[in-house]
Amino acid sequence: MTRLTRLATAAVAVLVAVSACSGAHTLPILLPSGSAPDVAAVMGTLLYAPPGAPLQLWAPPAAPTAAAPLDDAEALTVTLSPDGKRIAYVHGGAAMVAAVDGSGGRSVLTGVDQACGDLDWSADSARLTVAQGGKPGTVPATGGSFTPFPTAVAGCHVIFSGDGSTIAYATGDGGIMVAEADGSNAHPVPRLGADGGPTKRRSNHPMSLSANGKQLALYVQQGDSSEGADNGAGRALVANEIVDVATGATVSLPVTGDLEQAYFFPEGGLVVRTQDKDGLKVSVLWPDLKVEGTMAEPPTLTAAVLVGYAVRR
Repeated sequence: MTRLTRLATAAVAVLVAVSACSGAHTLPILLPSGSAPDVAAVMGTLLYAPPGAPLQLWAPPAAPTAAAPLDDAEALTVTLSPDGKRIAYVHGGAAMVAAVDGSGGRSVLTGVDQACGDLDWSADSARLTVAQGGKPGTVPATGGSFTPFPTAVAGCHVIFSGDGSTIAYATGDGGIMVAEADGSNAHPVPRLGADGGPTKRRSNHPMSLSANGKQLALYVQQGDSSEGADNGAGRALVANEIVDVATGATVSLPVTGDLEQAYFFPEGGLVVRTQDKDGLKVSVLWPDLKVEGTMAEPPTLTAAVLVGYAVRR
């Protein structure tokens, strides 16, 4: 397997995605645990950013359909609201919110820090994380004043847990911090950064935080490798590990292939994107990490990046 690193310089966005795979792709296949439910009852709505094309919305078992017609730089900043109804993205230094098809777009905050202040929705879809003037904070998704975290957050790429109790962010030196939602009680995730041990484990980008704030999907580098150009600038949409935030230990997942991306659900559980010899797949895991369903991605999404997921309600 090879990795394709794409730099969207207009948005100072860093993205690691998988390269095109020569293996054959099939129509969605459900591999349920227990009795076989309808595939639509298991898989939610997935939002992808393909290069040089509009966003693609995939709600299995239907085929992917075109969504917002954003350029590549904007598409790589997109985040999907937990209710699946809106997207947020950065355009011209402003945080924008629009319908998934791109309609009704409006600026909710100008002068955002694009290299540090990735947008991330709160679980209730009411607020967005953002950074302005070097300070991480939040802004209402309907627009309004920027509010720094009450306890200053010394880092970048802030993300929320699904229950709203916890945030995680990168410190810029290969470490990841977790804290209470107001920024207080910050403490490092062990075995990363200065505590990375002989293999020099480090991460500059948390991707997704579990519903209870106890597990984190992130891209981990080891040794002297710079694979993935994980330099901390902009947004990196990739995860090769799930770690326990209390111990830093890698969490084993019951899926095959290499982990490429992962998004936790606000209510618990997660969706993971993996690649094996047969190509790219997405799997839904419940909070106990048992696999509820696995589907092969349509070939039209092979070169795309998964930028968001919403649970089917």
